[in-house]
Amino acid sequence: MKKSIIALLLTTSFSVTAGTHQHEKGTACNTDFSNVQVFESGNAVNALAPVKVLDISYEKDHYRPLAKLKQTFDLPKVLWELDASAGLGDYKRAKARDTAIAASDTVHDELKDFQKRIRPAIYQLGKNIYQMQGFEFTNSTIIVGDTGLIVFDTHYNNEVGRKVLEKFRKVTGITKPVHTVIYSHHHPDQHSGTAGYVKPQDIADGKINVIAHSTFMENLALEGGFASPIMSQRGVYAFGAMLELGPQGFVNQGVGTKYEGAFEDRAKGAYTATPNLTFEDKITLSVDGVEMELFHVPGEAPDHIAVYIPKSGTLLAGDAIQGETVPNLYSIRGHKYRDAQEWMSSVDRMRRYHPTSMTNHHGRAVDGAVDMESLLLVWRDSLQHMEDQTIRLMNEGQTRDELAENIKLPEQVASHDYLRPVRGSVEQNVKNIYTGYLGWYEGDPTEHAKPDFHKRAALYVEQLGGRDVIVKTAKQAIDKGDYGWAMDITTWVIRVNPEDQDARNVKAQAMRQWGFEQSVPGWRNWALTGAMELEKGSLPNMANLVGMPAEKLYELDLENIFKILRVKFDPEKVTTTQELINLSVDGSAYVFGIRNGNLIANAGSIAGLPSKTISKKELVDTFFFSSEKPADKTLRKVYNATRLTVTNMAIVGR
Repeated sequence: MKKSIIALLLTTSFSVTAGTHQHEKGTACNTDFSNVQVFESGNAVNALAPVKVLDISYEKDHYRPLAKLKQTFDLPKVLWELDASAGLGDYKRAKARDTAIAASDTVHDELKDFQKRIRPAIYQLGKNIYQMQGFEFTNSTIIVGDTGLIVFDTHYNNEVGRKVLEKFRKVTGITKPVHTVIYSHHHPDQHSGTAGYVKPQDIADGKINVIAHSTFMENLALEGGFASPIMSQRGVYAFGAMLELGPQGFVNQGVGTKYEGAFEDRAKGAYTATPNLTFEDKITLSVDGVEMELFHVPGEAPDHIAVYIPKSGTLLAGDAIQGETVPNLYSIRGHKYRDAQEWMSSVDRMRRYHPTSMTNHHGRAVDGAVDMESLLLVWRDSLQHMEDQTIRLMNEGQTRDELAENIKLPEQVASHDYLRPVRGSVEQNVKNIYTGYLGWYEGDPTEHAKPDFHKRAALYVEQLGGRDVIVKTAKQAIDKGDYGWAMDITTWVIRVNPEDQDARNVKAQAMRQWGFEQSVPGWRNWALTGAMELEKGSLPNMANLVGMPAEKLYELDLENIFKILRVKFDPEKVTTTQELINLSVDGSAYVFGIRNGNLIANAGSIAGLPSKTISKKELVDTFFFSSEKPADKTLRKVYNATRLTVTNMAIVGR
């Protein structure tokens, strides 16, 4: 369609400036770097708070006994709380918006309840741990050391990070500098606000400790670059980035909220530091008088870590417990498969630390040993129930849709206050588990034999009585509240003719009303955004890699740069079947070029091929940012075949 809607760019933040030389064990300041990777930008000689690695673990070989499951939970000490979900936005408008949401019949009761629970607050756990709650999508945790602050996750953009730190200082009176940053995982709302807490130059100078899992940068590149265009575009729908805040649009995300200007603030600046201390399974550190054990808990993300503070018994869970919600095994924006058994094991691992309190980056903090064991148990057991029952009924021959209809959580689990259906849902989790084991094929050969995409739509329209009959039937279905049927049948009409605005409007009306009934924000947001697309036109492509700031790509290693370049390659733009060169990039050898419809970038060399030498900076400049074609014949062909031309994208209206 010719019409389009201007929207904000959503991209995953990449990091800036770091060396790649590992230090030997036993460097200055009595720092032991055994079993970790420490890069030049984290030189302990310069660090404001040197890190010492301890040969100790607090993970036990048994679980805490629990006589009776507690269905509710207690909050830690509340130092400050706002009576509206304003976060960082306009208080009066937020207060009025909350009132309108509470009174609205276009918002599910679960989302109304969450709107009250996610209000901004600062919780104190023990003497030195603070959860910064409800300012935006994600919470953060601040730990006070002897001379400075340790920050666990840094929010979605620099402006949020700055404002959250400012509020922390105002409420607590603590003015100590930040010397250590820990990233729970690679999702952008966890790490993109780092420059709000510390100066990037201090990180480059090795003054700041930046700690994460050893695969943090790899996963950041994979999701933020390799599949970023479609994931970011789908994220616009799932996260309601284009919706107005209020009862007719974005309410909350079920794990957090957004404030007015959130995406404008991200456009002003987002910064992620390259970790200078990484580990694989677990590591115990002493930093500025704070002892803490960091350990790997994959689930929400493959690189997710949690932190245990033994002095207070506090678990810093990050998103390993996604908040006060049913676990979300499948994010509709798209991502790699989330394994329920792996996540269940991660929750069990957290239980083995016997935590007595918890900070959570998508839900309220929790205080109390029984509270902790109860909520960890229901989270863990909900994962097992969905996994086991999906496989049981799958083995009895039930299809994916039948499983989603038939599997329910046990009442004592489903009724727990920390397990509400506001982010994940049993239905989407069950479908994800089925697909993870059996893939997309449900066993009916019709899936292979059905007519192609557009021909099938035309045949359905014909068999259902034609376009006019379908649109009339859909309008009648809307009047009866049968929104799903109206959406289903108008889809075929639109696939035959995407310019049929009347049919688009009917489907949009049904989709919007269906969205108002949903408790899962992703479904609601997608429906309301999809209705907007149907009514006004396809949305602009908001994740074009050409628009990515240069410094964010320079920081990736060569393997990940080549992965991103590979999926930009269009074989229709080349006529040669094979044209390869030996490419040396800062001394690393690659066989590079075109072969059998693919872009090839394999480590190594082949005798007899032409040779070309280039720096990493030149490589990134050439293929991602330059408007000038390279002089080399092979590089020029690759350049021509990797230009992105997509300017808009229709997901719902096609």
